[in-house]
Amino acid sequence: MHLIKNKNGIGIAAVIGIVTFVLALTTTLFAVTVNQATMIKKSADNAELLANHTHDLNSAISIIENDPTILDDELKRIALSKLLNITFNQPVGVDYWQLTNNGLEQTLTSYVKFIPPGSGGFIGFDELMIDAETFNDLEIGDISIPTDFYVQAASAFYNEFVFENGGTNPGTNSFSEIITDRSSNNRTNVAYYNGNRSSRQLSPSSNQILVINGTYTINTNFNGIVIASGNIFIDRKATVNGTFYAGGSVEANNNVSFAKTRNTFIFANNFTFGGGKTSQGIYNMYSFTNFLTINSTKNFTGGFFTDNPANIVLRKDVTFESLTTPLTLTDGTPLNLFIEISGSGGDLGDGQLLSTYPRK
Repeated sequence: MHLIKNKNGIGIAAVIGIVTFVLALTTTLFAVTVNQATMIKKSADNAELLANHTHDLNSAISIIENDPTILDDELKRIALSKLLNITFNQPVGVDYWQLTNNGLEQTLTSYVKFIPPGSGGFIGFDELMIDAETFNDLEIGDISIPTDFYVQAASAFYNEFVFENGGTNPGTNSFSEIITDRSSNNRTNVAYYNGNRSSRQLSPSSNQILVINGTYTINTNFNGIVIASGNIFIDRKATVNGTFYAGGSVEANNNVSFAKTRNTFIFANNFTFGGGKTSQGIYNMYSFTNFLTINSTKNFTGGFFTDNPANIVLRKDVTFESLTTPLTLTDGTPLNLFIEISGSGGDLGDGQLLSTYPRK
């Protein structure tokens, strides 16, 4: 008690300072708590708003999937817009729609496109040839290739072959441009001849394209790749393997044996075959032409395609059979060429809605 009685008391200024500090600390903690609560609530509101708008767009896509005519019917689009508070917009020159919600803070967008039944699509040339599940079920006329597909194929293969072998990619688009490019440039592994030639006079060496500015006549056994601006004639009994591009026609007489030792491809305006033997072993023959006439007394395995099934005349049956190995440039065919399939249905035969997930 003596010690206590002799201690000096705390001054009033110190008491006021302590009280002020406590009040300030309490106020700060309260403010922080309120701000945190506000931020948490705002974050929750934003998350809820985002979820709602995402749900609205996904609901619209689901409704359109069940009734694709909404995209072509203005009254239906207006009704759906009011129901889900979204906006439809189709930019000029495109075939897809933009679906955007009308929220000011969280604007999301989805892109929607409907592919109607039977509208077809695109398939890679090499993908088609190796897809056994699809290819082996085909029949003549199931797939109509674009008109003059042989021109596209010749240009695509020539460009790819030149580019892959170190040359400058010329970007050719026709037989005449291929001839002009090769006659004016030194292309690796491309042998060029001006005027008509025959296989007795010259044949392509291994891994070489033979480019002929004229007609090429095959009158010996043959194995190689030829691009001829004119016709390609096979005028005697011979075993013929390889890949042939003709600006005109490919015509083969009786008793020619195609595709005996390798896959054989024919790209031309017209392919006429007046007899001959069927392909043998695992090797097959494939033609891509505007017109096709085969009077062979033998059946064929492989595949024959035109731009119009009415342009096909067959005396015997053709059994479609896919390739057993993937294509390479040494096969003499284009690797980066897509075939536009129009009106055939395929995987899109029942119609298909393509859409993106809602995003900012």
